[in-house]
Amino acid sequence: MNRPRFSPALFALVCLSFLLPFATVSCDNAKTSFTGAQLVTYSVPTGGALDASDCGRDISRCVEKDGAPPAILALLMALGGLVFGLRGRDKGPGWFATGGFIAMLWIALVGVGSLATIDFRVGYWLILLLFLCAMCLHAVKAVRRRRREAQPEPQAIV
Repeated sequence: MNRPRFSPALFALVCLSFLLPFATVSCDNAKTSFTGAQLVTYSVPTGGALDASDCGRDISRCVEKDGAPPAILALLMALGGLVFGLRGRDKGPGWFATGGFIAMLWIALVGVGSLATIDFRVGYWLILLLFLCAMCLHAVKAVRRRRREAQPEPQAIV
């Protein structure tokens, strides 16, 4: 039983971090706070009406419209990395970690581009940090794997 344990643990923690407070978004007189799981399931709590909006009357609809797709992608990347890690795959989890990290940055970029004020909470920062740790772990593993493959095979003396 020589399967890696650290990588699957990182991805499992990412999945669990979606249950933590994710962000608080406010715009005009509307404000809502939500977890990552609420964002992924399109169940962000209502927070009040917006003055002018193209995504509905409530701020929660705007948050779901802009934030749910990258959050779903991040969760899928974490689940993919978890499955690959549990199966002991060397190649693959690093790409899942990179995809999840990019999806989390996508959420931040969407937030910066909006007129809303966003306060990212512990869930967001923990997910971002765990994806970064998984990326670094798998980058080190990839470098070691390539070095091993590049070394010439010792030849037997006959």
